[in-house]
Amino acid sequence: MLIIFLMFLIVVAASSAVALLVIWMSTGSETRVLASSSLKGFARVRGTMKEMYDNFSKDPKSKDARNFRMMVFVGFFLLGLLLTAGNLFFSLVAGAIGFFLPIVLLNVAESKRLSLIDKQLSDGLVLIANSLRSGLSFAQALDVLAQQGQPPLAEEFQIVTREMRLGIPMEHALNNMTDRLQKSKEIKIAITAINIARETGGNMAEALSTLSTTMRRRAEMQGKIEALTAQGKFSGIITSMLPFLLGLMIYLMDPKMIMPMFTTLPGYGMILLVLVLIALGGLIIKKIVTIDI
Repeated sequence: MLIIFLMFLIVVAASSAVALLVIWMSTGSETRVLASSSLKGFARVRGTMKEMYDNFSKDPKSKDARNFRMMVFVGFFLLGLLLTAGNLFFSLVAGAIGFFLPIVLLNVAESKRLSLIDKQLSDGLVLIANSLRSGLSFAQALDVLAQQGQPPLAEEFQIVTREMRLGIPMEHALNNMTDRLQKSKEIKIAITAINIARETGGNMAEALSTLSTTMRRRAEMQGKIEALTAQGKFSGIITSMLPFLLGLMIYLMDPKMIMPMFTTLPGYGMILLVLVLIALGGLIIKKIVTIDI
């Protein structure tokens, strides 16, 4: 997930591996044992980093998550020192990016997962409705979806069926899934419809089929809206990139003209102002082109 940080680790690992390989081939057995120990040490560090990231993804507010973010901050800070020849300002900026990058990437991954669940939900409701028409109970229909559905939707219903086997009431198990997927509007609508149908004793299969059809039409309309607003999103990306491209062109044409921006305090202030204005413009454009139905 942490692409940039992992790239930095890969570069360091590759350089270390080449150095150790050269030492291995050109020295005696004692040095070879030392090189082998270094490789094992790096493998342990990599395993520790993976474990810390897994803990971070499970609970971003835990102590291990804070330690992981601080390690990423230090890594980006050292990378900034290396790339900028010791420039403290840009190194701190790189460290700040590294500190917030895990949260950003985790939110992006969560959004993609929720989007995939929303897309799979309409087919999942049809599968439940068909199971009910075939004579199965609702609990058995949920188990069919958990076993035959596609992940990640099936994984969530596997948790529901597992909780039901442990004695948790069905309504509470479904509400627990809603709590896990709080940002998914489709899940909230589906669980609310299921609970109402179970309480009122209506035709569950017909209600789920109707809800599935409504969700498909809503998804089609949302796709059309995204296609119509794609030009505005692309224009926002191009506009945000223009200051960086212009700065690169000036640097290539006349480096002395733009170097004060990277070496003086007023230059640092201008850079921060530009970044704030770009972020503000991006938020405004996103607000304009985002249409929720």
